[in-house]
Amino acid sequence: MLRAAVADDPDHPRATAVVGELSIHSVDFRRLWARHDVRENVHGTTLFQHPEVGGITLDWDTYPLPGNPGPVLLVFTAEPGTADAERLQLLASLRATRDTASRRPSVGGVPSRPA
Repeated sequence: MLRAAVADDPDHPRATAVVGELSIHSVDFRRLWARHDVRENVHGTTLFQHPEVGGITLDWDTYPLPGNPGPVLLVFTAEPGTADAERLQLLASLRATRDTASRRPSVGGVPSRPA
């Protein structure tokens, strides 16, 4: 993805600096960069480790947005009916609970607590 991102301007100072830094510190990067593989990943799978709900494996897809070079919309989803979908729903519930609690009125500068 990096190679595809810098293809329009491979001599851009920031691109050169990033590639140089990665090349100095990573044998694997040097090996992969030398292969000159150019492909844009438009979908894949990623494992996230969350401290409250554990591991969540999500599929991701990218959708191009207008512009040149254009930004992309990155969308993560969980397969419905899986443990990953349940963990994602639990994470959403935890967030919603915290958001609701933070909107409760305060008394004397101290947030009120549920009864």
